[in-house]
Amino acid sequence: MPQPGIFRSTDFGQTWAKVGDHTLHGTCPVHYGPNIYWAAKEGVVVSRDSGKTWSVCGSPVANIVHGPYFGKSEQEMMVVSFKDGYSITRNGGQSWTQVAPFFADAPDAWGAPKNERTSPSTSGRHWRGALWYFGWDSERNILYESLFGGDVWKLQLGPTPAAK
Repeated sequence: MPQPGIFRSTDFGQTWAKVGDHTLHGTCPVHYGPNIYWAAKEGVVVSRDSGKTWSVCGSPVANIVHGPYFGKSEQEMMVVSFKDGYSITRNGGQSWTQVAPFFADAPDAWGAPKNERTSPSTSGRHWRGALWYFGWDSERNILYESLFGGDVWKLQLGPTPAAK
Protein backbone atom coordinates (compact mmCIF):
# COMPACT_ATOMS: atom_id res chain seq x y z
CA MET A 1 0.00 0.00 0.00
CA PRO A 2 1.42 3.42 -0.91
CA GLN A 3 2.51 5.78 1.84
CA PRO A 4 0.43 8.92 2.32
CA GLY A 5 2.20 12.19 1.72
CA ILE A 6 3.74 14.29 -1.01
CA PHE A 7 6.66 12.85 -2.93
CA ARG A 8 9.04 14.64 -5.29
CA SER A 9 11.40 13.40 -7.96
CA THR A 10 14.29 15.36 -9.44
CA ASP A 11 15.39 12.61 -11.85
CA PHE A 12 12.27 12.07 -13.96
CA GLY A 13 10.74 9.48 -11.61
CA GLN A 14 13.76 7.21 -11.12
CA THR A 15 13.79 8.01 -7.38
CA TRP A 16 11.31 9.71 -5.09
CA ALA A 17 11.73 11.56 -1.78
CA LYS A 18 8.95 12.34 0.68
CA VAL A 19 8.68 16.14 1.05
CA GLY A 20 5.39 16.47 2.95
CA ASP A 21 3.14 14.52 5.31
CA HIS A 22 -0.11 15.94 3.95
CA THR A 23 -2.88 13.64 2.72
CA LEU A 24 -3.73 14.84 -0.78
CA HIS A 25 -7.35 14.76 -1.92
CA GLY A 26 -7.10 16.76 -5.13
CA THR A 27 -6.32 14.91 -8.32
CA CYS A 28 -3.65 17.37 -9.43
CA PRO A 29 -1.73 20.42 -8.23
CA VAL A 30 -2.79 23.93 -9.22
CA HIS A 31 -0.10 26.41 -10.26
CA TYR A 32 -0.45 30.14 -9.63
CA GLY A 33 2.64 32.06 -10.63
CA PRO A 34 5.66 30.30 -9.12
CA ASN A 35 3.59 28.68 -6.35
CA ILE A 36 1.96 25.23 -6.35
CA TYR A 37 -1.30 24.55 -4.48
CA TRP A 38 -3.04 21.25 -3.73
CA ALA A 39 -6.29 20.22 -2.02
CA ALA A 40 -5.49 18.12 1.04
CA LYS A 41 -7.16 16.62 4.09
CA GLU A 42 -5.51 19.35 6.17
CA GLY A 43 -6.64 22.22 3.92
CA VAL A 44 -5.01 23.94 0.97
CA VAL A 45 -1.31 23.11 0.97
CA VAL A 46 1.20 25.29 -0.87
CA SER A 47 4.79 25.02 -2.03
CA ARG A 48 6.64 28.25 -2.72
CA ASP A 49 9.92 26.52 -3.68
CA SER A 50 9.07 24.25 -6.65
CA GLY A 51 7.72 21.43 -4.49
CA LYS A 52 10.68 21.07 -2.11
CA THR A 53 8.59 21.92 0.98
CA TRP A 54 4.84 22.13 1.66
CA SER A 55 2.71 23.87 4.30
CA VAL A 56 -0.96 24.54 4.97
CA CYS A 57 -1.95 27.85 3.37
CA GLY A 58 -3.48 30.00 6.11
CA SER A 59 -6.34 28.56 8.16
CA PRO A 60 -7.20 24.93 7.45
CA VAL A 61 -10.42 23.88 5.73
CA ALA A 62 -10.89 20.18 6.44
CA ASN A 63 -11.28 17.52 3.77
CA ILE A 64 -11.07 19.61 0.63
CA VAL A 65 -11.78 17.52 -2.45
CA HIS A 66 -11.66 20.14 -5.22
CA GLY A 67 -9.66 23.28 -5.75
CA PRO A 68 -8.30 25.67 -5.06
CA TYR A 69 -9.92 27.71 -7.82
CA PHE A 70 -8.52 31.21 -8.05
CA GLY A 71 -10.43 34.46 -8.44
CA LYS A 72 -8.96 37.85 -9.34
CA SER A 73 -5.68 37.24 -7.49
CA GLU A 74 -3.73 34.65 -5.57
CA GLN A 75 -5.40 35.98 -2.41
CA GLU A 76 -8.87 34.97 -3.61
CA MET A 77 -9.74 31.30 -3.95
CA MET A 78 -12.56 28.82 -3.57
CA VAL A 79 -12.42 25.22 -2.38
CA VAL A 80 -14.98 22.44 -2.15
CA SER A 81 -15.24 20.11 0.85
CA PHE A 82 -17.59 17.15 1.25
CA LYS A 83 -18.26 18.32 4.82
CA ASP A 84 -18.39 22.11 4.52
CA GLY A 85 -19.41 22.65 0.91
CA TYR A 86 -18.08 25.69 -0.95
CA SER A 87 -15.74 27.99 0.97
CA ILE A 88 -14.15 31.22 -0.25
CA THR A 89 -11.20 33.25 1.01
CA ARG A 90 -10.29 36.74 -0.10
CA ASN A 91 -7.18 37.00 2.08
CA GLY A 92 -4.96 34.13 0.95
CA GLY A 93 -6.54 31.55 3.23
CA GLN A 94 -6.17 33.45 6.52
CA SER A 95 -9.94 33.07 6.95
CA TRP A 96 -12.56 31.10 5.02
CA THR A 97 -16.30 31.69 4.63
CA GLN A 98 -18.66 28.85 3.81
CA VAL A 99 -20.90 30.21 1.06
CA ALA A 100 -23.02 27.18 0.08
CA PRO A 101 -23.57 23.50 0.92
CA PHE A 102 -21.88 20.87 -1.27
CA PHE A 103 -24.86 19.67 -3.33
CA ALA A 104 -27.74 21.79 -4.60
CA ASP A 105 -31.18 20.61 -3.60
CA ALA A 106 -32.74 19.27 -6.77
CA PRO A 107 -36.31 20.56 -6.08
CA ASP A 108 -35.07 24.15 -6.45
CA ALA A 109 -32.91 23.51 -9.50
CA TRP A 110 -34.01 25.33 -12.64
CA GLY A 111 -35.36 23.04 -15.32
CA ALA A 112 -35.27 19.87 -13.22
CA PRO A 113 -37.78 17.34 -14.55
CA LYS A 114 -40.30 16.31 -11.90
CA ASN A 115 -39.02 12.72 -11.79
CA GLU A 116 -35.46 13.97 -11.10
CA ARG A 117 -36.37 16.12 -8.10
CA THR A 118 -34.85 13.88 -5.47
CA SER A 119 -31.85 14.33 -3.26
CA PRO A 120 -28.73 12.63 -4.62
CA SER A 121 -27.50 11.84 -1.11
CA THR A 122 -28.16 8.09 -1.44
CA SER A 123 -27.24 7.76 -5.09
CA GLY A 124 -23.58 6.87 -4.59
CA ARG A 125 -20.30 8.62 -5.27
CA HIS A 126 -20.01 7.50 -8.88
CA TRP A 127 -23.30 9.17 -9.82
CA ARG A 128 -22.36 12.32 -7.93
CA GLY A 129 -18.90 12.66 -9.38
CA ALA A 130 -19.94 11.89 -12.94
CA LEU A 131 -22.72 14.47 -13.12
CA TRP A 132 -21.68 17.28 -10.78
CA TYR A 133 -20.50 20.63 -12.20
CA PHE A 134 -20.14 24.15 -10.86
CA GLY A 135 -19.18 27.61 -12.05
CA TRP A 136 -17.82 30.48 -9.95
CA ASP A 137 -17.61 34.15 -10.92
CA SER A 138 -15.46 35.78 -8.24
CA GLU A 139 -15.99 39.34 -9.49
CA ARG A 140 -19.78 39.16 -9.27
CA ASN A 141 -19.75 36.73 -6.31
CA ILE A 142 -21.92 34.17 -8.13
CA LEU A 143 -21.80 30.38 -7.78
CA TYR A 144 -23.87 27.97 -9.87
CA GLU A 145 -24.05 24.20 -9.40
CA SER A 146 -25.46 21.34 -11.47
CA LEU A 147 -26.30 17.81 -10.40
CA PHE A 148 -27.75 16.80 -13.73
CA GLY A 149 -24.70 16.69 -15.97
CA GLY A 150 -24.93 20.39 -16.81
CA ASP A 151 -28.54 20.29 -18.09
CA VAL A 152 -29.98 21.82 -14.90
CA TRP A 153 -28.30 24.58 -12.87
CA LYS A 154 -29.02 26.08 -9.45
CA LEU A 155 -27.81 29.41 -8.12
CA GLN A 156 -25.94 28.66 -4.89
CA LEU A 157 -24.56 32.15 -4.21
CA GLY A 158 -25.45 35.55 -5.63
CA PRO A 159 -28.51 37.52 -6.72
CA THR A 160 -31.60 35.61 -7.77
CA PRO A 161 -32.21 36.06 -11.50
CA ALA A 162 -35.36 37.88 -12.59
CA ALA A 163 -38.29 35.66 -13.57
CA LYS A 164 -38.98 35.33 -17.27
